[in-house]
Amino acid sequence: MEEDEELLLRAKAGDRRALEAFYQRHFQEAGRLSLLLSRNATWAEEALQEAWTAVVSSLAAFDPAKGSARSWFFGILRNKVRAQAKRELGRLDLGASPKADPGAAALLREEMEELLARLPEDQREAVVSRWILGWSYEALGEVFGISSAAAKQRSHRGLLALREALGLRGKI
Repeated sequence: MEEDEELLLRAKAGDRRALEAFYQRHFQEAGRLSLLLSRNATWAEEALQEAWTAVVSSLAAFDPAKGSARSWFFGILRNKVRAQAKRELGRLDLGASPKADPGAAALLREEMEELLARLPEDQREAVVSRWILGWSYEALGEVFGISSAAAKQRSHRGLLALREALGLRGKI
């Protein structure tokens, strides 16, 4: 299997199949991350579309010497999710109450989303990426532009805040 960097370099040279292969390789994970970070399916989909458009339009700027293709893409996605959320939150009617989903799974998901929403954005992103999507601390560091030790610390602080919100005591 070709490395992501090779795919993007081929795409940069005009190979549409290489770009499609990169897209197929990361589409599901990118969709999950977008949804988990935005906590809204519509916003997540729009941010994901914007991220793929940005990848295509900025392929010329991709430089594997500056970091991995995966980190470059997920950094773009993270920025698009944040921008989409800011735009949409500015339009929300905060007095309106959302319809409650009676299903137990939906209620559990809502409770998890509420807990995650209590975290500062950087800690929420670290917790979601590390503990829900299973990214390594090294991958977190690359995407967030910090060291892997700082990514570990950010994730740990997020987990501690979640434990506190749940009323749990002791070490993780």
